[in-house]
Amino acid sequence: MNRLITGVILIAIGVYVLGNGAFPLFAFLSVIGCLAFYEVRNMTEMTSIPLMIGNILVYLSLMTLIFFNAWPTYFDGFFLVGCGVIFSIMLYEFSQKSLLFRAHIFFNNIKFFLYIFIGFSSIYMIRESLNGVLFIVLTFLSIWATDVFAYYGGKRFGVRPLSPISPNKTKEGTLIGVLSAMALVWVVCWHYGYPLWASIVAGGIGIMAQLGDLYESLIKRTYNVKDSSSLLPGHGGILDRADSSLFVAPMVYVIIQLLS
Repeated sequence: MNRLITGVILIAIGVYVLGNGAFPLFAFLSVIGCLAFYEVRNMTEMTSIPLMIGNILVYLSLMTLIFFNAWPTYFDGFFLVGCGVIFSIMLYEFSQKSLLFRAHIFFNNIKFFLYIFIGFSSIYMIRESLNGVLFIVLTFLSIWATDVFAYYGGKRFGVRPLSPISPNKTKEGTLIGVLSAMALVWVVCWHYGYPLWASIVAGGIGIMAQLGDLYESLIKRTYNVKDSSSLLPGHGGILDRADSSLFVAPMVYVIIQLLS
């Protein structure tokens, strides 16, 4: 029951802040970003309270610059480079099934900071971009559809594990999830007159979302924890719920920038 109630509340809040964008979304992302740094402190070796506070202050400062459109133009290049760096690191860690920098708090902290900041800030910048409503709906509809259908499809038809990192995920469930996301996005685009090729993008987002889930599983497996925290009854923590978004949003934002 706790899981259902929490899920309904999360969906309601998500629809509200993503639908309105601007300050509600900024405030929401600011809060959950701070909570994510709290989870990192509790979950990893980076237990220093001053370090956590410093991360939070820098995060809030950068988010505020973005919100007030005071982000210097030349920072766009740094942001895109940061996206490429953190994504390359995560893919390498995923391929090696181990985390880099664990023994080096300075570099490990930078990695986790970029993971959280770039992920959440990308969500805001996607929503506030030209045609932001379309892009944000496409992104989260693809993520949620893949997640839901992969879960139930895997329970019903799953046989082969997708990865040893997360034995509960199956190749069959993932395929069902990705194809379902593509079909759902195709229907929505057809109904509202949006480009039908968006369904292909939805498939890519679905695959990336599953990688995001697996990356979070790798983090939890490395630190031997079941959930990133217990902040969300029945759902674990912020990072447990935002794992797919943190992985997908930067890539969507980069694509938007490259195509604009």
